[in-house]
Amino acid sequence: MYASGYAMCPWAVSDGVTDIKVLGFPVPDTFPEERWDAELYAAEIRQYMQQTRFTKLSKFAVTTMLSKMKELLLEDDGALREDWLFEDAEDVLQRESFRGLYCMEQIVAEDAEVCVIGTYSAQKRGLVQDLSTGGLQILPGGSAAALHSLRARGVWYFIFSLMFLAAGSIGSYYVLQLRETRDPEVVEKHEERFLVALEQNDLLAAEEALARGISPNLIDPTSSQALLRVRSVEMLRLLTSYGLQLNQADTYGNTPLAAAFHKKAWPLFDMLLAAGADPNDFNRIWQTTAAENAYDRGQFELYDRLLQLGGKADVVPREAAYFHRDDPEKLLDVIEQ
Repeated sequence: MYASGYAMCPWAVSDGVTDIKVLGFPVPDTFPEERWDAELYAAEIRQYMQQTRFTKLSKFAVTTMLSKMKELLLEDDGALREDWLFEDAEDVLQRESFRGLYCMEQIVAEDAEVCVIGTYSAQKRGLVQDLSTGGLQILPGGSAAALHSLRARGVWYFIFSLMFLAAGSIGSYYVLQLRETRDPEVVEKHEERFLVALEQNDLLAAEEALARGISPNLIDPTSSQALLRVRSVEMLRLLTSYGLQLNQADTYGNTPLAAAFHKKAWPLFDMLLAAGADPNDFNRIWQTTAAENAYDRGQFELYDRLLQLGGKADVVPREAAYFHRDDPEKLLDVIEQ
């Protein structure tokens, strides 16, 4: 090998809802290699050699190469390029030197279905290298294919670690196990941080917790929906981008809209309506609507607004309910009619 190098430009992965920047350098070693004879591209190789500014290395400059590899592993700015020229590289300029050589390329195509595993940095707002959890990895296929690949690699790393008595070499499998077993103490810690972030309207801290796998539909220790702690439209949008279900019911059958109504959290109530919460999906147990609850509490302005938003209500005529609200017998007569 006469010349070597690597290059990375800013890129991101998307789940169809949000984009996550990848700021580290995951080596695409699990993607297929394409090889071709160097002789076929002699002109292009010469042009590359003549136009590129190289870092010159001795073939035995192991320390320098390791230092460069360390820079590669710790890269977190999203753009990196290194071109190395070894002491024998001048031979490449001679045509006969191409015989028996080949070029190799591994490509992750744009819009390809991949799974990227890494540590999310709230400060840099992207995935970065974290060698303590197996490093940044990119695997072909969706989550199922990625899990299969990680398990296979985990077994190989485990055998390798036994051979060399290096227990720390199963980092990739550790990443998988962390996501499958979900250590309760770790999860609880991140859930607590998530709840505090919602109360303090700390978007960065909330996004960091969500990126670590905390559900936007979390039910807190008091059996209330974490969503009730939301203080801003921006936070609601963030939760929605991570899969918030606006009409998910809690253990009491209340949807977020119902919970906000009962807690008189009117700013959140209005935000939920604006975000598309269904006013007719209020309590799953009692099968009531938001308009019916507003009517029962005498909140007639809210009742009218909910009807304008498509709300439905099976209620006693307002005039009868109003004029007979202090006379149960007359009110009962009106209902029976």
